[in-house]
Amino acid sequence: MARSAFLVMVVLVASVFATASAADLFGTLQSDQRFKVVVKALVDTQEVDALRDRSNGSVPFVFIAQTDEDLEVGLGSDGLACITRPEHVKDHMVQILRFMEVGPLSRPVKTAADLQAVAVDNKLPTINGMPIFVEPATTSGVILRGDAVQEQFSATVAEVKQINANVALVVLSNGFLVPAQVDEQITMACFPSAASSSSPAVPVAASSKHAPKSKNAPSSNAAESAPSSSQSARRKMLRGFWL
Repeated sequence: MARSAFLVMVVLVASVFATASAADLFGTLQSDQRFKVVVKALVDTQEVDALRDRSNGSVPFVFIAQTDEDLEVGLGSDGLACITRPEHVKDHMVQILRFMEVGPLSRPVKTAADLQAVAVDNKLPTINGMPIFVEPATTSGVILRGDAVQEQFSATVAEVKQINANVALVVLSNGFLVPAQVDEQITMACFPSAASSSSPAVPVAASSKHAPKSKNAPSSNAAESAPSSSQSARRKMLRGFWL
């Protein structure tokens, strides 16, 4: 009888640990080969424990993950290599990582449409303090923006994975999500000649290849009038975005 009770206890404990392991956000990212850059950056910036604390299921929380491919397209191969170097990873990459962390929220996110429902004034709170702007859902899906005006800092929600009852992993596609302010800091650090150039501004209409379509997308005039447009344009020329 005692042996049977002991075996039942062992099974229960094993089940608890298995469930906890399966419900771990960082473990989910590690097991998905699309997020090798994010996983390495979390380790290099010593953000893993903080992420695990925030995603332990005690409050509604979302991690908005950008794939290796989208990060390289958005930053360019040289830009990505630059901000993941030891001298920059804790200053610049960490800001992108904390921008991916959304919460606490009023209720759990289970679908892409839920992101709009939990947004306050169409904004989601992030750990780094800069909001993510949520566009109303269209036939193109739910679009998230890192800037209220500039279209190039946006991406479409491709997938929502439930990690546990309160935590979700949101996977983006077709774009690059970053605050315009952080993008400018990366430009200054990694592309100083572009940032300091006094050459005339180049129009910054977002490339149709990388920017998600939206019925609310700003006009080219609005993009050109944005404060950081000239620096963004010069940086994009360096990264080879223009076709």
